Amino acid sequence: MVESDFLDMNQLNIQCDESISKLSDSNVKLNGIRDVYKSANKLVCKGNAGDNFFKFCEAIVILIGAIITANDSDIVDNKTLKSFLTEGLVLDGRVILPSKRRAAENERREREAADECESRSHGVSPEEKHYWRHEYRCHKQAADSYRREKEFWESRERKFDEINNATTNLFLDSESYRNAADKGMDSLPTDFVEKTGPFVLKDSWKAGFENLYNDVSIADKCKERWKDENGAYNLEALKEVLNTQATEISATEAETFAAVLEELHPDAQKQLVGKVVKGKIDGKGLVQSIIGSVGPIGKTFNDIVNMVISGDDMKARTKAGYKFMKDFETTAANWTGTAVFTSGLEKNKDNIFADANKTLYTKFEKGSFIKSISQEGDDLVNVSGAEIARRSLKSDLDSYLFKSVGQARQKAVISAIQNDLSDDAMEMLADEAEAAARVKNFKAGVKWLGVVADIAFSAVDNVAEQKLARQSGIEMSNERVAAETVIETATDTFLTFATTAFTGAVVATVIGSAAPAIAVTALSAAAVWGLNEGFKYFTGKDVGENVADLLCDSAALR
Repeated sequence: MVESDFLDMNQLNIQCDESISKLSDSNVKLNGIRDVYKSANKLVCKGNAGDNFFKFCEAIVILIGAIITANDSDIVDNKTLKSFLTEGLVLDGRVILPSKRRAAENERREREAADECESRSHGVSPEEKHYWRHEYRCHKQAADSYRREKEFWESRERKFDEINNATTNLFLDSESYRNAADKGMDSLPTDFVEKTGPFVLKDSWKAGFENLYNDVSIADKCKERWKDENGAYNLEALKEVLNTQATEISATEAETFAAVLEELHPDAQKQLVGKVVKGKIDGKGLVQSIIGSVGPIGKTFNDIVNMVISGDDMKARTKAGYKFMKDFETTAANWTGTAVFTSGLEKNKDNIFADANKTLYTKFEKGSFIKSISQEGDDLVNVSGAEIARRSLKSDLDSYLFKSVGQARQKAVISAIQNDLSDDAMEMLADEAEAAARVKNFKAGVKWLGVVADIAFSAVDNVAEQKLARQSGIEMSNERVAAETVIETATDTFLTFATTAFTGAVVATVIGSAAPAIAVTALSAAAVWGLNEGFKYFTGKDVGENVADLLCDSAALR
């Protein structure tokens, strides 16, 4: 600030309002005129005269668009300037700077006097000491008073400098648009011959003009104005936009607000508009869920597709790549583990690869679902829906439990003795039971490794949600991120179990014991997708996230 600087915030606020009003009115009229010229495209005219006329109208539309863009830019800049103004405040350099200097000089003089009184209070009689200590306190209080006055004027000076620095680049972007529009107007032809209609268009200005659209984004300006100093969206500022009358907000601001609303965290959306903004239905997710239900081959195929369609989105491509590595490695581990642990069995030597191949896809033969969830000796016909659901849940839960190889062999030997089998038959049965237990142990280990990987993927998503929450003005602690990660993974895993059990019971009840496993897994995947989409529609989050929120909120985790 220099002494010639002067800012009357009331007057400037009035000027900003008048400018916004005039620019908005101008845009309404310009839009009407532009629509007239746009309607020329609906005419059916042939020949050189018609072509030239259409080109002329197109140029007018572009130029009017430039002026509207310039007006929108100035409207946003006026609103940005208004956000810095304090009602009734006048910042006058001729008052602020001399007053600051006087206060500083008075403070210096009073502190020197206080120091003098302090030094005189030593080595004197008690009466004199009392006097000089009293004088010291008076000068000290006066110095503190002048210090506060100086700080007051310094805050006024700082306020002016902050406004000046923050608004230095306002109203510059529109200038380039207006200059380009002026050049375009000067280049438009004015001569017209009725017979041939030769508008001699000098449209070399178009290329340079159209490049201007890359230099400034009105939407970005709006977003910056709605953020706080930490780069997070200020919900109060967004509420002001939401409550602004339609006549006082430009089309660009309205479109940008709608886009920002979709960017916000669901909790911020609820605070702002009272509900979650309904997103688009994830049709791709349904297709990929059904493809993934085929088995590891389907999941791996989905991962490859996601890597391909991620394009230049490195974050999405990296995540798809890690997911591919996880699914491919767990598939390969299951396949090789099955081959290794069955290779020692004499009877399976010819079927090692056939047995291993079964880990790559879901069974599709009739009756495969009930067979897959039943243990040896279970009834496979006339099984009730409740029993199917129970078996399905038990089978899924057991798949995560490590089976004791020694116990499996011991049980097989006892069974062989009870059935009076020969020693060779008993040994073969024990070997089969031991190999089966080893396969189950290995697959259980792979499943737990998969759970660890899923926790890692969920953690990445929750860290991204934490960032989104903070950008939306909502705090989300690291402790909550960790808790949600574990709860979501557990919920998603159990939801898959429960949905498979329910779907299997329904399908088996309708089709009977011939229900193929692939039909159950496909319908179960679709059901999980439907549940998650339903929760997202109403709450903005899937089932696992809602359960995690409920439990974390109950535990008062922020």
